[in-house]
Amino acid sequence: MQLIEPMHKNEVPEVPILKEDVEIVIETKDLFRVGGYYYLEEGVARERGSTHDYCMCGNIKSKMTSCCVSCEQTYQWARYNEAQKVEWNGEQVYSDAYDQWFNSPSEAIDWAESSFDEEFTIDEMRLYQSQPLYLEEPSWSEIDELPDGAESVMDVLPQDVREKYDELTALIREKKIISCYRVSRVGIAESTGDQ
Repeated sequence: MQLIEPMHKNEVPEVPILKEDVEIVIETKDLFRVGGYYYLEEGVARERGSTHDYCMCGNIKSKMTSCCVSCEQTYQWARYNEAQKVEWNGEQVYSDAYDQWFNSPSEAIDWAESSFDEEFTIDEMRLYQSQPLYLEEPSWSEIDELPDGAESVMDVLPQDVREKYDELTALIREKKIISCYRVSRVGIAESTGDQ
């Protein structure tokens, strides 16, 4: 295995190998990059994850994925078909087929129909319920350096700051502020009320 030191674009590397080998490599584009090095042998580059690889089905797959596109689609459909389907909960929905978030199932269907000029169903969009994640209460527990005699940050803070902190914590508990959503992997039933 021959290593070539890193190089910039359009720059021929200065390495202690034969000049003919470098010219052949550059001309035939048989130069494969791995981390900070370039390998002359494709097998080594593929083994090190710096070029494409083969899926278990035999198709070429990207080095960044675990399987090819067709196997990934098959897996995603199987996961959706096995998922529990329930009525829409009123929260945002996620389309696994198009990697998009929508405010409702009808908005997702309208978007798909206007984008592709075809009729779509909830199952074709692979719509999942979302699970809201709420704003967490502020925490001082990660502060390690406290003055001598103080057991918590609250012992060090002035009274007016402690009162504002308590007000903020109570407000966060009361309002249940949604900070973001995540996919719950619970599908939306085809007969949902939003349709």
